[in-house]
Parts: sequence; structure tokens; C-alpha cells
Amino acid sequence: MNVTVNRRSLLYAIICIILPVTLSVEPAYSSLSASGTISSQVSKGIRNRVSAGFSGRITIKEDVIYAPALLPLFYERRAYLPAWSNDGGLLPYVNSLIKAVRKAYEEGLRPEDYHLLAIETILKEVRRDEIRNKPPDAGKLVNLDLLLTDSFLLYGAHLLSGKVNPETIDPEWFANRRKVNMVEILEKSLAENRIESGLKNLLPTYRVYYLLKVALKSYRKIASAGRWPAVPDGPKMQKGDVGDRVIALRERLALTGDFASQE
Repeated sequence: MNVTVNRRSLLYAIICIILPVTLSVEPAYSSLSASGTISSQVSKGIRNRVSAGFSGRITIKEDVIYAPALLPLFYERRAYLPAWSNDGGLLPYVNSLIKAVRKAYEEGLRPEDYHLLAIETILKEVRRDEIRNKPPDAGKLVNLDLLLTDSFLLYGAHLLSGKVNPETIDPEWFANRRKVNMVEILEKSLAENRIESGLKNLLPTYRVYYLLKVALKSYRKIASAGRWPAVPDGPKMQKGDVGDRVIALRERLALTGDFASQE
């Protein structure tokens, strides 16, 4: 009898020790399972922004997403997984895209039109959190992913077809536009870690485009030196006119090589 009582007492004691430990561990485990990895959290956030029920307009830090039709297609094809980060952090081609966008001015485009400021702001916040050993902020990574994806798609479309609407300029220009699948271009560029070359391959190969870039560089050099003389306002100038306005116009045209002195 004493042996039975002692065994029961021992079993009861073991249960009293183990049960509280089990109860204290279970909530933490359930919480971890519910939240999942950082990539799964970012994936869920992306899905909520661009999947079914998508309103067609996303604004991030006052920047409007310009490719609302392509984003759902791009992310659906990758099961809404983030394109620019994983559980290990940001991926190397984030810097490659930023580097490429910063060079947009060489193509006569403005880097700020491709979410550069918003991207760099969020990127700075994410990296600051990393330095401070703070857990990744899924919301920031969602916003960053959408901005980077839209930046690539928008910039690539402008390199391919121009920033203006071709239909408002010339029907022939519209008919001769090169057609590519920008989603596939982005997917391939990410898979091969060749963001810059992926965008560069979209540039026109015509010689006239090269000459335009040379002229743009020349004009910018003149402007940076502060050498663009202003032509005073006045009536339309005609052949045979003289005066200060004619002199100013000659000086300006001479800077670009469009006027040769007859003296």
C-alpha cells in the first residue's frame, strides 16, 4: 500500500512540474506558427495589397504605383513571394536597381520619377533596424518590394517605348513600338541577378538615339557651366534684325555649334 501511494505521489509531482512548463511554452510556439517567417509575413502583406479585391491604386509614402495591372500578374506568378528580400534580409539586386535608376538622367529621364526617394527612405529605415538588431518590419519590406517592382516595370517601359504617350504624337510611332513582356523581363533579370543589364537591353539601338544622348550630354555641360545666355523678351525676330536680342541669340546658338560667325 505504501509503495502504491508513493508511486501515485511521485506521478502527481511529475505532472505538477511538467504541466506548467508545457502550458507556458505552448502559447509562444503557437504565436510563432501564426506569424511564420519574415518572408511569409511579407508575402501575406503583398497578397493583401495586390490580389483579389485590389482597388487599382496603391500609394506608398505619397508615391503612386504606376503599374497596377502588372503587379498582380507578377506577384501571382511567384505565389506572392517577395522579390527583393528573403528571410536573410535584402537581396543584392536591390542596390543594382537603385544604381540603374540613378543613371536615368543619362537617358533624358528623371530618377525621381521612379520612386527613388521613397525607396531610399524605406531602405535607410530597414538598414537602421538591422544595425540596431531590431526584428525586420514586414510592413516596410512590403512597401519596399512593391516600390522596387514598380520602379523596374515603369523605368523599363519608358526605356522601351518612351515616357510620352506615342498615340498623341504620331500613329506611325505607335505602330512601330517594340513589344515585350515586362513581367517576364523582370522575372528573368531577378533570376539571373542581372538587373542593370536587363534594363539596358531595353534601350533603343538606333544610331540617332546615341546621337541624341551625345547632344544631351553636351547641352547639360553648357548649362552646368552657367553659359546659357538669356535672350531678352520681345517681338518675333526676322531676317535683317539687329540689336541686343540678335547678339544674345547668336551667342546662344554659337555655344551649341548651330551658328557660325560670318566675320
